[in-house]
Amino acid sequence: MKKMVHIHLSPIINNLEFQNETDILKKIFSFFKIDLIIYSKMLAELDPIEYDALIVTDDKSKKIDTTKEIKINDTISLLIENFSSNSKPIAALGLGAFTVAYVLKKKNPLITLGEQSELILNLKKYNIQHESCPADDYITDRDCKILSTPQYLDPQSDFKKNEKGLTLLIKELYEMS
Repeated sequence: MKKMVHIHLSPIINNLEFQNETDILKKIFSFFKIDLIIYSKMLAELDPIEYDALIVTDDKSKKIDTTKEIKINDTISLLIENFSSNSKPIAALGLGAFTVAYVLKKKNPLITLGEQSELILNLKKYNIQHESCPADDYITDRDCKILSTPQYLDPQSDFKKNEKGLTLLIKELYEMS
């Protein structure tokens, strides 16, 4: 059985969207026989060696101001760097893709933020590549071992309707881990 860690970067961890997301992830993970570990606290204690992959999600309502210096939490940055340096694949949903790519920007990562995100025009200045992708699909950066989907960046998208893209992403994440 594969063992993967899911962290949600939103400060409001017990909201309905997170619960829907978690229920869908659990359903998909049970199909692939993956043990899903959900972390919201004590991230510094996570050891990437004990896990097969990392899944990073973030709140679609969050706005990232690219006119100011971007600061990612040190513990989150270290966690992402540790998974990456241990050659563990990282799946990133929505704005979680930006967070992962920003932390790993020295590697010139490729992600997707969908087709309409305001952030797309600013990615090059951070050394981040972008590929357009609909919410029901995903892309893979094999060199950096990052899989990303815009999943719920599109305000019109319904998480349950776009389960297909997430299922495909998790299937590849499973195969890469």
